Amino acid sequence: MGTSTADLKLRDEARRIDEKLKAIQVAMQGDSALARRNENLPLTISQRIQKISGNYRMSLSAPQKADLDSFQIAQNDLRAQIAALKPLLETDIKKLEKDLDAAGVPHTPGRMPELK
Repeated sequence: MGTSTADLKLRDEARRIDEKLKAIQVAMQGDSALARRNENLPLTISQRIQKISGNYRMSLSAPQKADLDSFQIAQNDLRAQIAALKPLLETDIKKLEKDLDAAGVPHTPGRMPELK
């Protein structure tokens, strides 16, 4: 398969992976475009953890139930995002890189060349 015939299929696969990675990033850190428009958004994983750590940074008191609940939500959300990220890193990106190499596509940043 030459570069020209592989371009569309590989480009679509790269976009699919990129969209999934962006969705994971939004879950972790939020949607900056919506935040700039002052949209009412649910707390992200990082916002939950920052809020909890800020509440107890200089405190010796036990955590409040609301913070324990928020931590549990963040933990469950993080597990879900790790589950979504793992196949992307371990399978999808590696397969895309092999397909790009097989198609003779020039190397891109972050992609290690395979010397023969």
